[in-house]
Amino acid sequence: MKPTIKFPVFFKRQACLLALLLFVDLFGVYSQNYRFKNFNSEDGLYVNTINCVAQDGDGIVWMGTFNGLSRFNGYSFETIRNRRKAGDLILENEINCMLIDQKNRIWTGSEEGCGYFSYLEGKGVFFKNDSFGESKLPSKNVRAFG
Repeated sequence: MKPTIKFPVFFKRQACLLALLLFVDLFGVYSQNYRFKNFNSEDGLYVNTINCVAQDGDGIVWMGTFNGLSRFNGYSFETIRNRRKAGDLILENEINCMLIDQKNRIWTGSEEGCGYFSYLEGKGVFFKNDSFGESKLPSKNVRAFG
């Protein structure tokens, strides 16, 4: 009969841990380095406080602020504001929430209701508390989309 060597449980655990570490190292599982850049009004952002962020199907980043909607194409900012005249794209300047649908329309919610617009078409559609007849919005103040 061959003599057998019994290793304590402690050594078995260390051997498993060592094997796992070698496996991870051999297959090159490393953390990725990310670079972040903070933007502010000096970079062209209209205001420094952002309430909500969404990215559309074209890669454009939209930011809802207390003073309009900012559009960032990766290089520069453009601000869309309600100027209280016909042809405005957003209902209210203070944007509480935002959603981008499958048709790439940007929905915004504010204290005055909600609406959507198509940036490429350049037109907006608004829904206020009195816009739906019998199917009114439960409140003027839209704070989130489900």
